[in-house]
Amino acid sequence: GIDEQKFAGVENMQRMPGFARTLSDDEVAQLANYLRATWGGQPASVTPADVKAMR
Repeated sequence: GIDEQKFAGVENMQRMPGFARTLSDDEVAQLANYLRATWGGQPASVTPADVKAMR
């Protein structure tokens, strides 16, 4: 996860919990592909094997 961040003069960033032990490799791949295709303009080509190798 990521700890809370405080920045002078701007809105603070809240803590974000980690999901490494909560989501399966398949679920992480699906999420990555959604984000890549929807927001990144990238092909949805992440596989569960890719996630497993990166963990």
